Amino acid sequence: MTKLSLSQGQITYLDFVRGMAAMVVLFGHSAMMFLGGSTLDKLHIQEYGVILFFVISGFLISRSVFQKIDRHDYTFRHFFCDRFFRIYCGYIPALIFVAIVDYFLKQKIGVGHPNITPERYDYLLSVKYVMETTNIQTWFGNLFMLQYFPGFQILNLIGIPENEWFIKSYGSATPFWTISIEWWLYMSFGFGMFFIFKNAHPKLWHYIMFGILSFVPFYYAIGGIMNCLSVMWFLGVFASVLFYFYSGNESNTGRNYKKYALYLALIFFACTAGRLLSLKIDFDSVRPDEAQLSIFITGLIFSLFLYCGHINKVNASFKKIVTFIADYSFSLYLTHRTVVTAQYVFFPGHDNDMNFFLISIVISNIIAIIFWYLFERHHKAISNFVKKRISKPQTAQERL
Repeated sequence: MTKLSLSQGQITYLDFVRGMAAMVVLFGHSAMMFLGGSTLDKLHIQEYGVILFFVISGFLISRSVFQKIDRHDYTFRHFFCDRFFRIYCGYIPALIFVAIVDYFLKQKIGVGHPNITPERYDYLLSVKYVMETTNIQTWFGNLFMLQYFPGFQILNLIGIPENEWFIKSYGSATPFWTISIEWWLYMSFGFGMFFIFKNAHPKLWHYIMFGILSFVPFYYAIGGIMNCLSVMWFLGVFASVLFYFYSGNESNTGRNYKKYALYLALIFFACTAGRLLSLKIDFDSVRPDEAQLSIFITGLIFSLFLYCGHINKVNASFKKIVTFIADYSFSLYLTHRTVVTAQYVFFPGHDNDMNFFLISIVISNIIAIIFWYLFERHHKAISNFVKKRISKPQTAQERL
């Protein structure tokens, strides 16, 4: 096994976790709408899905950079293209889709809606939210990844009331707040790797720019919504670093490899279960918005990842299904909340309705697959095309 190479089992496992994360978020938000007050609703499983997304993202993005960092033909411009088109090929169409759907939602909500009652406010935040955040400045603020920007939150914390300039997630697409964090994590990490770590003589402006790009990641490492998202992302990076050195050690391919990984998984599973029980007893809450629980979950994820290292053959049908779900998971994450909210608003009177809950799962997946097919799946082709264009001047100069 060479450095950074993955077994078929590990590749399938990572795809499974990515797909499962999107499904968990979908199930959690659908339960909020159609199974309010149920056990599934109270578990807030959508927040665990967000944690999974950030951990896996940190691992995969850093692994990709580690693979290419020593190549002379791969620069920050190439990294930027990869990350920009990976996000925006799905994100811009999603913003347009949400704007269109929310226009009709706003009309429906504006004439009164029987399901919007004070008792249901916590579950219908996105429905009420549509009335406040479907405006042009919020749309463009989301386009430029300014939703819940730390500067706005700091001003709010010191007593300055929220105004139109306080950019929130656009309309019914409340999960968009995580997309901006993800984007600034990409930019901060990539800039740091290419201009500071790889650069033998960083300049002052490199450090200044790195500090600016790191403002959002730093804020979400010490506070903000869910308190620890940047920490979870960099835990994924840390796991990638460990795997880089671990996989390069030939002695680690011995017969005890699988056994030690399984022991680690069992230990982290016990820690995770114990912490969940402790939170339930002490605070009557099992939400994952604390670093301690999230660290245990991360340890469990990557212990199982190591365990899968000995699996070199995966059932072809299973792998195909898992890969397909992972492929459209980002589109599902971007569109599902709007789809579920629209179903709730246009077909009222289905609180605590398991049938509508299941229907929302099916419809959300169908629309996500269409979105992936039309938009998201083209990100690599577009990125490669642009990278070839920006590489031509550099290649010509080298030939002189």
